[in-house]
Amino acid sequence: MKLFYGFNSSILCFLLFTTPVTANQLTTETLEEDSSPRDILDWFTLKTIGQRITITGRRSTLTPQTDFTRYQGELTTVGTAFGGNWFVGIQQPDFRDRSTWRLGEAQFLLETKQADYVIGSQPEFWHSKEGDDYWGVTAIRRWGFAPPKTANHLEFNPRQRLRASQLKRTVSGEATPGTLVQLKKGLSKNVFAEVLVDASGRYRFEDIPAPGNYRLFLYANGQLTAKPTIEEVNLSSLPEQLPAGASALAVSAGWNREVSTISVNSSFWGKFTQFQAGISYRLGVSEGLTLGLGLVYEQSVKGLAELFYQPTGSTLQVEVSALVSKTTLEFRTNIRFEPFPNFQLSFISVSEALPQGVRLSQEFKIKWRILSGLTLTATANIQDEYMTAGVIFKHSSRNLLTSASINLDANNKLRWSFNSRLGPFSLTHQGNQITTNSEIVYSLFDKSSKSTEHSLLLNYKTRNFNTNNDNLASLGWRYRSPEKVGNSKHLLEVDLAYGIGSQGNGIITSVGTALIPGLVLRLRYQEVSVNSDANTFRIELIPNLLD
Repeated sequence: MKLFYGFNSSILCFLLFTTPVTANQLTTETLEEDSSPRDILDWFTLKTIGQRITITGRRSTLTPQTDFTRYQGELTTVGTAFGGNWFVGIQQPDFRDRSTWRLGEAQFLLETKQADYVIGSQPEFWHSKEGDDYWGVTAIRRWGFAPPKTANHLEFNPRQRLRASQLKRTVSGEATPGTLVQLKKGLSKNVFAEVLVDASGRYRFEDIPAPGNYRLFLYANGQLTAKPTIEEVNLSSLPEQLPAGASALAVSAGWNREVSTISVNSSFWGKFTQFQAGISYRLGVSEGLTLGLGLVYEQSVKGLAELFYQPTGSTLQVEVSALVSKTTLEFRTNIRFEPFPNFQLSFISVSEALPQGVRLSQEFKIKWRILSGLTLTATANIQDEYMTAGVIFKHSSRNLLTSASINLDANNKLRWSFNSRLGPFSLTHQGNQITTNSEIVYSLFDKSSKSTEHSLLLNYKTRNFNTNNDNLASLGWRYRSPEKVGNSKHLLEVDLAYGIGSQGNGIITSVGTALIPGLVLRLRYQEVSVNSDANTFRIELIPNLLD
């Protein structure tokens, strides 16, 4: 039997006692005597301090030269200030060596219904080719619409804050005069709106919230006792579309940052290099058309143009974004069209200015539902000479749920997946020409539940690479506690299995627990894998910053 080897116990003790600290736990002893704790906490609070640690290691008797133990971490602090939220993230490539620590992210964010203000690390609101590590100041002002609700204030996305949470669209059509037309939302029996068709033979419902699924009930001669004609209405909209008359202004300026992985020549703050700036104005010209114009500076001044178009009553969707300079034209085009309810076409074209010239990529996609639950797909990339064809199958009934897909490209490379659940049994299989992974799960005791506490697992993996044909079969037990905490995390998760394969045999186990308030502890240890007989382990301590 192979034995688990030890690690720095002082670090483990540190992990177990590192828990989030709330502002309410700060005592007046930390403040000066002439300061008012309430006044200070009104404009600045420290809500959470989270230290994430990941310890991974490998030990092999056959190849000891590849043995390693890594200690990686991430320190995050979250709080509020001046009515907004702030956070700081510090990357720790080697938790034990402070000289390797680097500032990963730092941001102050103030979000309101009409405007947003951001200072620090953030994405650009335009499609930039200079890199993702952008630090600056951004202001967004909205008129006539509200943005979608932000679920996570640690993941600010300026493009989402330029979108409307809901649009108003028009539903219209023709019917015999005297017909009573009722509009109902989804499967609801409540009438959302109704109208009696006059002599013009047309009906019209305005300001209907979109996106959403609706149904039209047409009663001949206005008789509610008669059997109605039912028509399905699917109101879709482009995410970037604005309501007619609504507008948004975005202004941003800042620098790209470079962080070296070599600790000798790198600073904690990184190196700020390329200056960037942009200004953009979007306007909802009509119900189906939104236009945007602006300027962007990235080494040179570029004009920014945007178009988002979906005509009322049409399934055509067009998105175009372009950056124009004196020497280059960079654009992104995405066109989707559904000529029939079961047939979809899409075209994506991207032009990028690279040092060696302009790269153009064009891709066509087709999705055709030939039968209920059976869909054919095809993809073709002109420049890369890449083509795939596939089949998607889905079936659901009271006791059986099945889905499967298979794809074949022009080089005769296959990818496939299969998922099925029947009563207490569930089967998962996926693979390609190199690897496969199959698993059967049997839920114990409560066969009527979709997520029982105890399960038996049978897993089989294969890996065919070069001349090596490896495999690993394992039989195990899984436990998921019914109690959950925070963001739907199980209070306790346990997996215990024993594997036998071409590389040997041994234990495969993992444990996850949220028993410590504000923290999730995960441990994984395995004595064998599909392509190695080495002992490997992984320990993670993850703070629940948003619980």
